[in-house]
Amino acid sequence: MYPNLTKEKLERGECTYGYGIRWFGGTEQARFAANAGFDYLFIDTEHSAFSTETSTALCRAALGVGVTPIVRVCGFDHHLSTVHLDNGAQGIIFPHFESVVGGVSREPFSAK
Repeated sequence: MYPNLTKEKLERGECTYGYGIRWFGGTEQARFAANAGFDYLFIDTEHSAFSTETSTALCRAALGVGVTPIVRVCGFDHHLSTVHLDNGAQGIIFPHFESVVGGVSREPFSAK
């Protein structure tokens, strides 16, 4: 298991910097982020045509160079988040939420 270096920095109250991608999914993007000193790689699957295979390759490449992979999924679906977490993402961003309350009031988290 890889340490989540971005989370550790945030817990210490430090600022973190990320690099977002959505158009070009080459794994060298992870190396670029690491060499430039970024803490995380923001992989946007909501506004891109990235396949699960592409986002998995990006996550694994990021982990390999000490960069935290964070994936924005294209919707609020249990499968969309767990498949990325299972394949190396260390953070998930759900689109179209303005508060934590909005997120937990939706399935599968609500008590409905």
